[in-house]
Amino acid sequence: MNFPTPGPLPHQTNPEPSNQLLPTGDAPPMLPDNSWLQSGSAWLDHSQQDEGINLVGFFHSIRRQWLPGTLLGLVTAAAMALILWLLIPINFEAQGLLRVKRNNQDWTGELKYESERDYNVYKQTQSALIKSTYVLNAALRKPGIKSLTMLAREDYPLAFLEEELKAQYAPESEILTVGLKGDNIEDPVKIVDAVMEAFLEEVQQSDQTEQTRRLEQLRAAERKNLRAIQDKKETILKLARELGTKEDEQAAINQRVEFNKLNSLNMKRDALQGEYMDAVARLRMLQTVIQNQHVNPSEHEIEDHLESDPRYAEMKMMVGELKRQYNDMSQSRGANSPYLQRISQEIGKLSQEMETLKAELTPRILDRIGRLKGINRDDQQMNLRVAQMEAQMKAEQFKTVGQQADEQLAVIKDMFQSSTELELRQSEVESLEETTKKISDEIHNIELNQKMPDRIALIQSAIIPDRNSAWVKSSIVGGISLLTFLLSLFAIAFWDYQVKHLNEPKDLSRNGLRLLGSIPSLRGGMLKKPAGDTIIADSIDSIRTAILFGDTDGEVSSVVVTSAVGHEGKSTVASQLAVSLARAGRRTLLIDGDIRNPQQHLVFGLGVDVGLCELLKGQTTFDAAVKTTPAEGLWILPAGRCDVLSLQALAGNRIAAIMTQAQEQYDVIVVDSGPVLTGPEAMIYGRNADGAVISTRRDVSRLSKVEEARDRLQSIGVRVLGAVANGADIEVRETPLAIAAS
Repeated sequence: MNFPTPGPLPHQTNPEPSNQLLPTGDAPPMLPDNSWLQSGSAWLDHSQQDEGINLVGFFHSIRRQWLPGTLLGLVTAAAMALILWLLIPINFEAQGLLRVKRNNQDWTGELKYESERDYNVYKQTQSALIKSTYVLNAALRKPGIKSLTMLAREDYPLAFLEEELKAQYAPESEILTVGLKGDNIEDPVKIVDAVMEAFLEEVQQSDQTEQTRRLEQLRAAERKNLRAIQDKKETILKLARELGTKEDEQAAINQRVEFNKLNSLNMKRDALQGEYMDAVARLRMLQTVIQNQHVNPSEHEIEDHLESDPRYAEMKMMVGELKRQYNDMSQSRGANSPYLQRISQEIGKLSQEMETLKAELTPRILDRIGRLKGINRDDQQMNLRVAQMEAQMKAEQFKTVGQQADEQLAVIKDMFQSSTELELRQSEVESLEETTKKISDEIHNIELNQKMPDRIALIQSAIIPDRNSAWVKSSIVGGISLLTFLLSLFAIAFWDYQVKHLNEPKDLSRNGLRLLGSIPSLRGGMLKKPAGDTIIADSIDSIRTAILFGDTDGEVSSVVVTSAVGHEGKSTVASQLAVSLARAGRRTLLIDGDIRNPQQHLVFGLGVDVGLCELLKGQTTFDAAVKTTPAEGLWILPAGRCDVLSLQALAGNRIAAIMTQAQEQYDVIVVDSGPVLTGPEAMIYGRNADGAVISTRRDVSRLSKVEEARDRLQSIGVRVLGAVANGADIEVRETPLAIAAS
């Protein structure tokens, strides 16, 4: 006969010896091998499980919630991908290349490399010019450019180009890359080509025009100077004829010496003028620095320094003491008391003296604070006086040399008289000749530069290196979508992790519960098959042995099987444990004590008839309520029909009498109780039994609820034997008999 049970109920009265754990009087029964509890996660220090995130527990949360997490992740990732795909445009970037060459020739045509600093300045100037307003306006004036779709939709095309156009150099190179992004292929190419063309036309043509204009100006100045030199030479010849050549060679030498003195004094005066201006600048800078270096300490900081003075500290202490006396006396004496008035006058006098002393000490305190902050007023004043003296000295030297130059000029005037004009004319001719030579050199330099090739040349017209940038968009969308998927999965797993479900049997041991054993999954799962009858029988027999012989506090003849909340497999554990006890040769009574939600009559295929509820109300006898089962040595007391009277009777002493009568007739009593946290039944049964077993289910039970159920049972004196883990993964050791049976 098959029973509607999730576990292996016996189908014959003599089960195979390999599935029995029968205790004998000669030898103690074999305890279950729980060595598998030590396997897995050995790398994680569980002593630190409450500090941070337990990675093993988090992986279990992912395992539990992978399906809803995957569904949520797929939905959110798909939504994110759709949004990003609509928001992120496909941009095409057109790039054109210009070469900005280094100038490696001087005006003589010889090799002479430009300095790195000058070349960098030139490069940055060109990259700024290509985005300048007049270049971009010139590009927009070209036919068809302003009407392009990319620019036509902009209210201010010039501002758009100034912001979007990129001009940058490749690292350590002469290549200037001009780029522009757009949402089509043609417009960025045309715009970049127009900008580079306008740049070459406007900038280089402007340079050439400027050089041509400068060349014409220099040539005109050269011609003018040559005519002036010719005229001055004719004037000099005329003056020489008028004066006659009466001056002898010694007079000419003396004149030259006096001129040299005058030139030397003028040069010295110019140098002293520069030194005087430098000294004045240093003086002003020093004054500015001194003015900007303020010492503004807080009142609290000044007060701290004042208290370091013994006089001030003593006065402050005396004022405080007088104020304290004044406050104490004001409680018992009136405000017009002569004594209080004297104290008030003394306080005012000391306060005035403190203010006077504070005014005296404050400058020194400010100086001390300034020194602590690195400000030395003495050194600053010294440097200021030195700078003032230096400026005054340079001014006096300048004045003295100026007077000497004026005196020397008077000497020359007296000495040369009319010949001075001749010398001055000659000096003017020499100066004009020198200036004309410089102009000729610059003209030659410009002419050579005009013959040299342009420093800026077009290397490559605008192209789009990667015409298909959709893969970039796809990569971005795919990466963010994958990240969204993973975040959704991890969010679901993290939410599950916060609940602290039972992940593996040894979690019970780590939370202070004795682990009696584990029962594999009876229903299997998506990736594993249901456990076989032999495996389930071995597991429940190990639990039976742990209950009967694993506790040294006394013999167990009655046990309550309960759980923290519902759906944690307590009915399965109770029925399987009862069958195992009967199979071990013990007369066993299974009481379905979960009268609110009975299940055992379904497990054993019994109808809803009289049972525990009717027995509690006195409507039947114990023998009439107990039913037989197909399993040899196992009887069952069904729950019966629950009503308010049954619940009231359960709270009385009737259950104790029933348990006593049952213990007189049976070897072992197993009570399938209701959950601890949802009703009082488990505690009532537990008070009348030898111990209680808490049933838990992997991935369903919450460790906090299990601990609460244990604490609640122990708080009323119920002996908690341990816990059973349902749905656990266990190792299977197949024996030859099991292999042969399979």
